[in-house]
Amino acid sequence: MPLHGTAQDRVTLTKLLNSILKRECTKNNIAMLDVYNFYALPDGTLNPRLSDSCMHINMLCNYHIRQALVRIARS
Repeated sequence: MPLHGTAQDRVTLTKLLNSILKRECTKNNIAMLDVYNFYALPDGTLNPRLSDSCMHINMLCNYHIRQALVRIARS
């Protein structure tokens, strides 16, 4: 797990990074794959039931990612 800052610090930074990425993708006409809300708990941290026991989404729980990629590929 990330060791720097509190969980809430990391949530804040993740949301900031995602907003910057979204803005830049929109500005450059690039599709952005944003699945944050599908995998976050109400406090913004990664739902441990959907994680790889570390900091990434479990490959067995990637349905939302696959669906989003299909939508992007079809657009």
